[in-house]
Amino acid sequence: MTTTMAKKKRKGHQRGKSPSIPHHKDSETLTQQAQQALQDGRFREAIAHFKALLKQEDTVQVRQRLAQAYEGRAIALADKGMDKEALVIWHNRHALGADVAPVRLPYADVLLRLGKAKEVVALLDDGVDVLSHAERDKLRAKLAAHSLAGDTGIRDTLPDDDPLHAHLTAAETALDAYCNGDDDTLTQALAAIPFRSPCRDLAQILKALQRLGEAPEEAKKRLAKVADDSAFSLLRQAAELACLPESAISNHLQEVGETTRRFVLTLRGWDQTRQTMQQALHRLGPAPSHRALLKLMYRHQQTLGKTWVDEYALRLLVEKFPDSVEWLRQHRPVKPPDYDLLRLVTWYLEGSKSDPWDILDGLEKLADELQSWLPITPGSDHALRIALTLKRTDALFHVLDETPSKDPECLDSLVAAQIEESLKYDPDDPEAYLRLHGYYLRGKQLKQARRFQEAALSRWADDVRVLTAALDTAVDSQAFKKAAKLAHQILAIDPINRSARDRLVKAHLAHAAKQLRASRPDLADNELTEATRWDTQERFGERHDIIAALIEAQRNPAIGAARLAEVYKRQGSGLAAHFNMAMELEAAGIPPAQIGQRFGIKKPHVQGTADIEAFVARLQVQLAAGKLPDTIKRHFEMPVKTAAHFPMTFDAMLQLCELLKRCDWQAPRLAVAREGVKQWKAPIFELHAFEAKYPKKPWLANDKELHRLNAAEERATDAGDIRTATRLSEILAPFRFLGGPTMAFHEDEEEIDSPFRQASEEDAVLADLRERGLEALCDELGLDAKVRKILRAMNRDFGLEAVAGFMCDVQIITREDKS
Repeated sequence: MTTTMAKKKRKGHQRGKSPSIPHHKDSETLTQQAQQALQDGRFREAIAHFKALLKQEDTVQVRQRLAQAYEGRAIALADKGMDKEALVIWHNRHALGADVAPVRLPYADVLLRLGKAKEVVALLDDGVDVLSHAERDKLRAKLAAHSLAGDTGIRDTLPDDDPLHAHLTAAETALDAYCNGDDDTLTQALAAIPFRSPCRDLAQILKALQRLGEAPEEAKKRLAKVADDSAFSLLRQAAELACLPESAISNHLQEVGETTRRFVLTLRGWDQTRQTMQQALHRLGPAPSHRALLKLMYRHQQTLGKTWVDEYALRLLVEKFPDSVEWLRQHRPVKPPDYDLLRLVTWYLEGSKSDPWDILDGLEKLADELQSWLPITPGSDHALRIALTLKRTDALFHVLDETPSKDPECLDSLVAAQIEESLKYDPDDPEAYLRLHGYYLRGKQLKQARRFQEAALSRWADDVRVLTAALDTAVDSQAFKKAAKLAHQILAIDPINRSARDRLVKAHLAHAAKQLRASRPDLADNELTEATRWDTQERFGERHDIIAALIEAQRNPAIGAARLAEVYKRQGSGLAAHFNMAMELEAAGIPPAQIGQRFGIKKPHVQGTADIEAFVARLQVQLAAGKLPDTIKRHFEMPVKTAAHFPMTFDAMLQLCELLKRCDWQAPRLAVAREGVKQWKAPIFELHAFEAKYPKKPWLANDKELHRLNAAEERATDAGDIRTATRLSEILAPFRFLGGPTMAFHEDEEEIDSPFRQASEEDAVLADLRERGLEALCDELGLDAKVRKILRAMNRDFGLEAVAGFMCDVQIITREDKS
């Protein structure tokens, strides 16, 4: 069987050929198609249509449209750098006749780029009918620019009597003077260039460059006077780049050509070596890889400086660590020192947002390496480097913002020890003293807090922050007389310090209460007078009235009781008023339970939503100042629980829950949270209810409660409440680790091995934790990172007692381990 195969005809290359136009089209159709092609910028197609139309009707209008198409095509070719091809199109256009195709300036641009200066000068000689007066001025400026750029044939082509000769001579002299740094000659040459000269824009640019170093803003204003269509616009753009700051110029240099780039860098004073390095950087592109930058830096380390390259090369290795260490070894003849590798590890851990414990460990090793370099002089650059390393963990995680834990092996304890050690190397850092002072003061460790506060005060006696720290210590120590003195010192330095003024008033009021405890109403009255004198805005009027009534009560009990009852009534006779009264009586040494017996005031009760809002505001103020006494909690527990059933907004109820959590007042918190769950079914109230019911031992929760908590976490996640979802997840994490929500623990369940639920066993584990620390015990038991993280979180949230109970519950510590 034979088969015949048709040979495929090879299609000729069509690019460059004009589109074929059928000759049978009528003139109306051709006109429409030609006009549309011209309007759309399809100039080749428009030329073909108009040429076909010209064969059918040779009119002036068709020739003009064809001239427009030729012009568009010629400009498009020139924009692509195809000047020879553009010149052919211009000649085709000129063949249509000067009446329909007058000379255009873009044609002169093509001639100049092709070195046909004589033909351009001829355009000036053909009379006013060829170019307008404005176009002739622009053409002269173009001739001047090309002549100054090195086209010497232009000057020879100009008529001898053309004034451009003299202008070019002055411009060349000015350029030479600028390049040689001869300011006097430059100034004289610029003065010889008239305002209407074709070289006037060059004069503006040179004057700007002359002022570039001394007055950059003036230089920018001069450059702005050179228009975008000026023959010297490219020179102006280069000068503008030279005006940019060092940090901004790099990206702009990526967008210009090689000649412009070198000119700009020369204007900035870069030598050839630096320009060569910049050119190498330019070849790497706008976003070079770190490895390519590393190679470039070491290739030019003689220019950049070996120490600088060794230092900043490390920063390029962080992203690809640890594989990137090999890049460094390829460029350094010896193995990088431990110091470099340790820095690299810590940077990598910080960038990857690792666990604080990992970063602490890395920084500790880095500090040890630095401390091995002897000798070390406190305050030296090396000593400051050690101090910064020791303070880095707190700078990253603000660890000392927490309340101090009792375990010396906890994260905050170790960080505090590191910051204290940093003071040996950088003793002149007030921030470190204040961080340690605030940390210990928050934990009511007054002896430790006072040690750092006094050390800071001895160095910076007039520093308001240090004086404020001393004031805080005095208030917490109940040294109110000293607190008032310190507040006076602060106000002497900063008279408008509202915080210090408020603290001064509080100190006098607290000292007045202290004098009442000592049964000295006369001294208490003196303190109250001072408080009134400084409380110019009467911000503490309620407290003032109560203390004044208590002073009167010590002098005359009947009158004092009546006056106190009047104050109570004036403040609303509700929960907030009773709370105000109870707090001042507690400070004066009178238990809240005696309010009714001694002063005839009824038990606290809620009068409505407004009363609850006032109570919440007063509670918030109290918690900002210090702890809430247990006697106050007992006295107000029932009315605060009752407040949960009064109408409150979602935000108000949530705020109350948060405040009750802060002061560890769990019974009313549970009541308010349960009411919040009932009203809004919100996950945040489920969280508060669970934490309030199980503040110390969450593992005692039953399966139903854990399933509710799990569902609340899902709802919080779906609603985008990440903070609440995270807090719920942290509570559920131990149960999930043990196999899900069904792993709840109950002391009365038979499946729990009773010896591990005995108090003596928990006490033994707790004693072991306190003596040796959580981390040491985890190391001994060989616990993995996941279990350690759970135990650390439990310690942070609930304390070592909860950790001991949990370890016994899940039998992390067996009988044999304990023995």
